[in-house]
Amino acid sequence: MLDSLEADRAFVANVDAQIFDLEAQISALQITISELNAAKGSAEQRLKAFKYPVLTLPNEIIAEIFLQSLPPYPDVPPLVGLHSPIYLTHICRQWREIALATRTLWRAVNLTCFGGRPSMEGAIWFAEMRLNRSAPYPLSIHAYDYNINHWFPVFAAAFPHRARWEHLELNANLRNDAAADKLLRNALDEPMPLLRTLKISLLPPFHEPLTLRNEDVPLLHSVALDDHGIRSFILPWAQLTSLKLTAIHSGRCVPGLLQATRLVNLSLDLIFPYLDDDVPENLSVTKLTLPRLERLDFHQSSDADMDFLALLDTPALRCLTLPERMLGSPQSARITTLRALMSKYRSTLEELRILSPTIPEHAYRDAFPLIPLIIYS
Repeated sequence: MLDSLEADRAFVANVDAQIFDLEAQISALQITISELNAAKGSAEQRLKAFKYPVLTLPNEIIAEIFLQSLPPYPDVPPLVGLHSPIYLTHICRQWREIALATRTLWRAVNLTCFGGRPSMEGAIWFAEMRLNRSAPYPLSIHAYDYNINHWFPVFAAAFPHRARWEHLELNANLRNDAAADKLLRNALDEPMPLLRTLKISLLPPFHEPLTLRNEDVPLLHSVALDDHGIRSFILPWAQLTSLKLTAIHSGRCVPGLLQATRLVNLSLDLIFPYLDDDVPENLSVTKLTLPRLERLDFHQSSDADMDFLALLDTPALRCLTLPERMLGSPQSARITTLRALMSKYRSTLEELRILSPTIPEHAYRDAFPLIPLIIYS
């Protein structure tokens, strides 16, 4: 009995000693916790007082940074995602307010519906939002049609802003729809006083050509057209300085080029006559003078190219690009052909670019020592 009591007393004493040690540890931990909370509070106060350097910049500087994050105008940014103005509105409230207030962020507008992503309603909302926020700045409009009935209402959102169109790129499939043909013709048959560049691809062409009058597009200077586009428009040729014609027979472009005496840049992709079932009869033209032309680029190779090149009189030409195979066969005669061509120019070329070359580069350099820059591509 006495032994049992002694054991209990020893156990109680041991437990009391452990409790005392634990209470001492708890007291020390409470002091540590208190110290940590105090340090945490100080750090939180410093964090609240800290401003990230980018947020201390003037709004004008932040807006310029935003502009540099987008494709350079007049290139069009994506509707959503990285490099889109919408993306900048999702970072923080301050950036959202700056982005929405920076009108130049919204002046390059994509008016395309991509198979329901976004929906037509969503695309119209995007279009109207950007068009309204960009006012009063000039606009770059890109419109691509995959379903004319789905797409046209989106393009129509830009019509009230037509006076601000500066750059227009339009790819439309009219699907032989007379109503769509009329709608699009009417949309473009209005004054566009700020329009500078026009890029059009239509399928099929308008039933009747649309005349772009000088008084309606007084600033238009750069045009890019395919075969259907050139059949759809009568251009103010005399005011153009840059022209790109793609998949067009020379018989269709010569009448316009006879008037385009201010051209400085000309890019051509001509096709064989038999690929075109509706070409004007050959004109009795023996010379086509482009007195200000400085750059001439051929991007395909056919007999049509060489025949057309023989017509040209370009006294101011500085840069020429052509596929080597355009110089004909046999391969050994190509440099001789090019030398004969060069002899007719009244100016000395500064740049010659040979596309898809097969002849060694040194052969060209030896044949044309007066051309400073010969480029193989």
